[in-house]
Parts: sequence; C-alpha cells; structure tokens
Amino acid sequence: MPFVLITYGFVMMYQSFLSQKDFIDHKMRADIPLVPSGTYVMYPLKDFVSALSYLETETPRDAVVLSDTTVGNYIPVYSGRIVYIGHDNTVFYEEKVDLARYFYSGRMNNEQARQWFTNSRISYVVFGPQEREQGLGDLQGRYPFLLRLYENSFFQVFRVE
Repeated sequence: MPFVLITYGFVMMYQSFLSQKDFIDHKMRADIPLVPSGTYVMYPLKDFVSALSYLETETPRDAVVLSDTTVGNYIPVYSGRIVYIGHDNTVFYEEKVDLARYFYSGRMNNEQARQWFTNSRISYVVFGPQEREQGLGDLQGRYPFLLRLYENSFFQVFRVE
C-alpha cells in the first residue's frame, strides 16, 4: 500500500511540474497582444511598467487617470493613483468603458471631452496600444488641450490642461 501512495505522489508531482513548465513556456513565448488583457498570461512590457512608474513619481497622489481597462487595472497597483476605469466591479463599468472608448476613437468633440474630464475629475490620460485600438492615432492632434508629459515606444501620458 505505501508503494502505491508514493508512486501516486510522484506521478502527481511530475504532472504538476509539466503543467507549471507549460505555463512558464507560454509566458516566455507570448508577444501578442502588447498589453496583457483578459485571460492572456503575460508579464507587462518594460515600456508599460515605465509609464506606470512615471505616473507614480510625477503625478499627484489624488490624480484621476483615464485609460482603457487593462492599464486601468495596473495603475492603482503600480502607481497608487485613482483610475476612471478599473476592474469589472467598477461602479457604472459598462457606461464608463463606452465613454472612454468613444473618447479614444476621436468621436467626442473637445467641449464634450472637457466637460466629461471636469465632471469626472480626470486630470491625466494614458494612451497606449489598447487605447489606440479604438482607431485614433494622434490623441494630442485630436484633443489639443492635452499636454504630453511622457512618451516611450508604446505609451504616452498626457495632462489635461
């Protein structure tokens, strides 16, 4: 009987090892999407973390930051800032996601955007790969009242002027 238990234990340990190895292998090979979202298993890109570090060191602690959902989930953890959209339990989540994507698509006019930022206390805007998926390539060109403070290969951080 002890032989069966020990053998079963070794088989289970080997199966666990293979599963964990597969998990790590998938992380190492992952390159799409650039920003981990949903059930993708990826470590955040260096540029992703660099933008979050900028928010942590260069923005006021009570700043409200606009981004899409993925960056919105990382900002509070990495930079300690307040986000307009966070996880799925955010109050009025669907409405906020629709408004943010409407803004990032460039369909919101300047007056609407300014009013929305004022009402929501949004003072910083992050523009990265997920936000670009909405179709707007040049955020500052569309919304000239945004001042670019930070930029790297994938992310830009703007202050609302």
